[in-house]
Amino acid sequence: MAKQLDAAGGVDKVATETHMIQFSDPPPAFASAHTSILSDPRFREPPGWRWHSFTASGGYKLRYGSVYPSETIADAVVVILPGLRDSGEQYLELAHALLARNLAVWVIDWRGQGGSQRYLKNPHKRHSAGFDSDLRDLRELVEGYILPSAVHPDVGRLPLIMLGHSTGAHLGLRFLLEHNTSAKGKQLFSVGAFCAPMFGVYQVDHLPLALSTALAALMSILPTAYVPGGRDWEAGFRDMAFRKGRYTHDEMRGALQDAWFSRKPDLQIGSPTTRWLFDALRSCLKLRKPSYLKKMTTPTLVASAGDDRIVSNRMTRRAIAHIPDVRHIEIFEAQHEILMEADKYRDEFLSHFFTFIEENVLNKSDRGVTKF
Repeated sequence: MAKQLDAAGGVDKVATETHMIQFSDPPPAFASAHTSILSDPRFREPPGWRWHSFTASGGYKLRYGSVYPSETIADAVVVILPGLRDSGEQYLELAHALLARNLAVWVIDWRGQGGSQRYLKNPHKRHSAGFDSDLRDLRELVEGYILPSAVHPDVGRLPLIMLGHSTGAHLGLRFLLEHNTSAKGKQLFSVGAFCAPMFGVYQVDHLPLALSTALAALMSILPTAYVPGGRDWEAGFRDMAFRKGRYTHDEMRGALQDAWFSRKPDLQIGSPTTRWLFDALRSCLKLRKPSYLKKMTTPTLVASAGDDRIVSNRMTRRAIAHIPDVRHIEIFEAQHEILMEADKYRDEFLSHFFTFIEENVLNKSDRGVTKF
């Protein structure tokens, strides 16, 4: 049984995990054209990949995936934090690249998307119970599952590396600032790397954040309603006029989400609700405070997409100026999904990322970890 949110955003009743509406059945021609790309081995699960789920303290199920090098001891563990509406399947190509560098991989499906439990009867609506709830979920996954597995009798504890995209990057930055200490008082993540982090939303960038947050609060009087222009997922969702050309230059990677949504209908997710937007902007208010950012003690890499029309690069530049130990790169002309971009953009980021973790983790005498 899964708790459901009422119209005020609170929990008022219990419903089964069988949702009131069916997931979309894409037209056969669309499904065939898109799912054909999944035959490419780079988009498939690497050998040894495993999906699991756990029940968070809130009583809902969260899915995660993981894989370790099969013949060697991993040098470190990379924890991937996906963006809004993403599922872990979209990061399998990245998992292959990380395994090739002898890095273990974990990925979380945030509550309300991917293979994790949804909030509402309509599973297409990307709702929210507040970003603090997502941070608690991540902490439970890290301390309860990732940390106990990130150890080997021959080398001791393996360092943890955070790699977040967009909303996942936003949550990752907040995690490092608020939760990067274990119950025993030890550091959890050695470093954090973030692609296109959400410090602000591009569409409302022309408004003062306090004003846009107030407007979102007004809209969230109907918290489970879609944001203006929002809708359920359907075939071609990302190719609609106001979305097309905002994510990636790479045709195959750009079609990957639709391909997985067609292959696994229970992954389908549409637009966010007004409550999600309000929670996102309210969290941006917190994340952009100079006094808050100055408390960061974790080495940080931030990559901005030069042609980002999803998150605000202006707000990113302004905010990271207050992070003490930060390295900022801008991938010229890249669109929002740097990790799903064409090779010329994606490889540029990965080159910086691997150099960053070598300098701050792998080549250090303590490998960037603290003793537990």
